[in-house]
Amino acid sequence: MTAMKFSSGRSVRLRADPRDGPAKAGHYVRVNDGPAKAGHYVRVKQTLTIALLAIGCRAVPARPPLEAVALPDLSRAAASVQSQLRDRYAALTRVTANAKASDGELADAYGSMGMLLMAAEYREAAEASLLNAEVLAPDVAKWPYYLGHLYKAAGDSAKADAEFERVLRVQPRNLSALVWLGDARLDEGQPEAAQPLFERAHAEDPQSIAALVGLGRTALAQ
Repeated sequence: MTAMKFSSGRSVRLRADPRDGPAKAGHYVRVNDGPAKAGHYVRVKQTLTIALLAIGCRAVPARPPLEAVALPDLSRAAASVQSQLRDRYAALTRVTANAKASDGELADAYGSMGMLLMAAEYREAAEASLLNAEVLAPDVAKWPYYLGHLYKAAGDSAKADAEFERVLRVQPRNLSALVWLGDARLDEGQPEAAQPLFERAHAEDPQSIAALVGLGRTALAQ
């Protein structure tokens, strides 16, 4: 015998009709809600299916849109670098072709591709790969950290600052990001904004030369 309780608070007991033998999925059962009423039958399989859909149905979040990533023209790279980039791109392609790959696996594959492209100074392709990694793994600090350095090398201080700030939102005690962002604030003529960053860096590591130099530069600039 099975009891079901509805949102109204009314309990309904499902009991196999003895004339039908043992109840099985797909068999009809009699509904007893107080005095038995002849002819009140429901189909077990259909009832349970509807109940499960109503209780367990959840929307699957859509994966965010990603940047297209392709190998750039590798003709200027050394043969060994070309080989590494092709191997890494092949690995990325295998992961992206796997429908069961998790966001974390995709982020690692894109991020690894972006790091290698960045090292080989293919900045545009590296940016697309690292942006994908950042979108897929927003709680991982290393992808915005590499993007910050990529933008810094390209002379885009606004984007570099935004990425280092993102690192600090994920890891507020990240020493390198604190120092880099402090240096950026000094370069922008904002010693008052740089000082708390260097102070936080110094608190994390009192022996950090970069933090001590930053504090000295900040004092001179004020």
